[in-house]
Amino acid sequence: MRIDLREPTHDPRHVLGVHVSAECRRVRAAPLAAIGNGLHMNLRVGRPVSLELPDLAVELKIQLDGQGRLSGSDPFAILTRLRSVLTEHVAIAAQEAAVKNGRVLGEMLAIGVTESGKTIATDDGRRSHLDLVDSALLADMSGVNVVSGFPARDIASGGRGEPLEPLPLWILFRSVHCDRIFVHVGRVVRLVRLPRLTGSLSSVSGLGYRPCHGTSLVDLLVSELTKGRRRFDAGGRLAVQGRRVDELVRHWLDLSETLEPPDAHAAPAMLRSAVSLAVQERWSVHDMLCSATHFVAESTARGIERLAGTSGHTEVILSGGALANGLILRDLSARLSDYPLHRIEQLGGNSDVVAGAVAATLALLHFDQVPANVAGLTGAETPRVLGNLTSGGPQAWQRLLASCVSAGHSIRPLRAAL
Repeated sequence: MRIDLREPTHDPRHVLGVHVSAECRRVRAAPLAAIGNGLHMNLRVGRPVSLELPDLAVELKIQLDGQGRLSGSDPFAILTRLRSVLTEHVAIAAQEAAVKNGRVLGEMLAIGVTESGKTIATDDGRRSHLDLVDSALLADMSGVNVVSGFPARDIASGGRGEPLEPLPLWILFRSVHCDRIFVHVGRVVRLVRLPRLTGSLSSVSGLGYRPCHGTSLVDLLVSELTKGRRRFDAGGRLAVQGRRVDELVRHWLDLSETLEPPDAHAAPAMLRSAVSLAVQERWSVHDMLCSATHFVAESTARGIERLAGTSGHTEVILSGGALANGLILRDLSARLSDYPLHRIEQLGGNSDVVAGAVAATLALLHFDQVPANVAGLTGAETPRVLGNLTSGGPQAWQRLLASCVSAGHSIRPLRAAL
């Protein structure tokens, strides 16, 4: 295929990122404009789009995990139907995000897609990753190149396939003045240490990651309290009707140390461990809910302190929908009074934009052949270039090749791309 050779340019590369939540409840999309290449990129994030997925997607995901009422059904049929539903809504979210930012979807170099997917382990210990979004179908529906399947190469190299967001978050939120810790408060709290950008990009070696127990226990208690009518405590209005029980908070903190790594599915076990104690001490459900909310804040604060260590001045960036719970936010602010705290909105973004921006950054790193997995964090033996590229058609492919040429990529040794 002919490539139109151009002089090196500083025109931005436009990529759109889409993320599907782990429970298949929501799709988030955001466009990204990048100046420069690889770790030297400067990124500008556009306005995000957040779409709620139909209940069918949630039920199919539960069935695929073997927890639904129809868990005995053909898993291949369930997977096929789920992939169709998810891919259709990913295409809709991508189109809406492009229009919302005054762009044409077909002008994008690619759509980067991140999702939890399905990791399957065999009896002999081999593991493989399966995407839940059909990249071929998405490329056909959108006419845009698709980069997806990021965990697969990390898993093939001996890693867990996660976390893959530390390096993209460092490119997005790094500072030349101080270290930062990016905090996403959700059903699982994810903490990422973003080392200060020094004169050398070797500062990437200081990346750190730590998960903590999030709001899964709070959400479970809310569901029990409201008989399933609510999935979460909006604004913390239910938690403030109870009182903090220090003994219960300490119990969960001690228990959380034995439930590593933190997992949203650990909530039922954590609740069962406290029920007999609550009955004996006559604590109400509201008391347990209030204590669970304080537990989330305390667990997060401890994780931040451990990740920061003795690195000196460290800023904290707070993100995630759970920050709408005023009790969690108030507790974190009081507990971390020694750290400068910034809501992500203060940096010109919002929580919905992060997941899409990470997906788009991973796609750009794939184009630039930069390994995106930090081996010390994922467990992989070697850093690898992540993702699979699916062409959206001849025009989309030609546009991508022309962009790679005009961006002034230099020839790199083969071992640098392994």
